[in-house]
Amino acid sequence: WAPWLTERTPGLLAGAASSVVGLVTTVLDLLIVPAFWIFFRQEGPAVKARLLLRLPGARRAWAERVIAGMDEALRGFLRGQATVCAVVGVLLGVGLGLVGMKLAIVMAVASGLATFIPYFGPLLSAVTAVLLAILEFGDVSHGLLVAAVYAAVYTLEVFVITPRIIGHRIGLHPLVVMVVVLAAGQLLGIWGIMFAVPAAAVLRVLIPEVWALFVSLTSASPPPRGYPGERDG
Repeated sequence: WAPWLTERTPGLLAGAASSVVGLVTTVLDLLIVPAFWIFFRQEGPAVKARLLLRLPGARRAWAERVIAGMDEALRGFLRGQATVCAVVGVLLGVGLGLVGMKLAIVMAVASGLATFIPYFGPLLSAVTAVLLAILEFGDVSHGLLVAAVYAAVYTLEVFVITPRIIGHRIGLHPLVVMVVVLAAGQLLGIWGIMFAVPAAAVLRVLIPEVWALFVSLTSASPPPRGYPGERDG
């Protein structure tokens, strides 16, 4: 075994180092997201005020309306995501309770909160619950039952719960929400999954406003009140 181990040690070490680097990078990525949201909520009003002060008259009114619409869209997304986490937690609590886990409520609450972090949150909570079930019951069959509960709930979350709840909150059809998330995940990976729906919510507000602005600026008729093409009185 010694020659075989000596020959493969560099490759094994390189693979382990790559895995560690990948794990650290993923953890840092996941920490950036809540940090971004905290900064946005704390500094957003001040940034908005400074931006609006630089704009004159009708431009300021238009920008204020657009920013308010985008802010409401993001608030709707966050409220919807919180509702999704609560629903997932309840469903997991029921499922784990039926399996007979002593820590069913604890795992349900933790897993519900972890749902806020796409992909890695559900994966980590599912693996943890499976391991706890195996340790508690002393057999793999209960671990498989717990895995089945998580698979069923998170499949329901991806294809039914999230599209319906968040779609309703941000004013998009559930099918559109599902397609946006899947497409963004394929193109941009975890970053796409994290930001696809909030970006879609913002664009839903921004695109009609920009289009109306474009029409008002290129039309021969006077622009509606509140659009930048209007002369300041």
